[in-house]
Amino acid sequence: HQTDELNGKQVVHGHFYIKKYDHLKSRCVRATFLRHPIDRTISHYCYAMSVDRMPHPIHHHILDNNLSVEQFAVLPVYRYAYTGIYFSDVDMKCFDFIGRYDYLKEDMHRLGLLVGKEFILEKANENKYPEYDELRSQIYSDPKLLSWFREILSDDIRFYNELVG
Repeated sequence: HQTDELNGKQVVHGHFYIKKYDHLKSRCVRATFLRHPIDRTISHYCYAMSVDRMPHPIHHHILDNNLSVEQFAVLPVYRYAYTGIYFSDVDMKCFDFIGRYDYLKEDMHRLGLLVGKEFILEKANENKYPEYDELRSQIYSDPKLLSWFREILSDDIRFYNELVG
């Protein structure tokens, strides 16, 4: 098991498949924050375009082919990020807490009440990609493009709406 890697740690966080830690049963609070799939896709795309080349073949593909956000969105790892990757075959009842990224401050407070700790967000988790706001605005203001994203991401949007909608 992976218990050694957790020795002395109180919190494990990041983007990972929750079943990685199924072997931890006692004294664990399982929490997740969900972002609307369209916003999540835009953010992941902007992040991928703004960081130095990572040792990951998908990131190489994105950069080498200078993918557009639409080309990025149809890659299965992003199109099905919730339903095919992070929460595939996961009973969402295993989570003690499910928060929404668009209510991060309020939901961090609720999570703090659950675990008996006060969480202070010292800085906003803002996407630093220069065109992020412009790209997001472009997608949300173009009915045809927005409809396309809703169709492409429909499985993850349905999943999201069932949990936090």
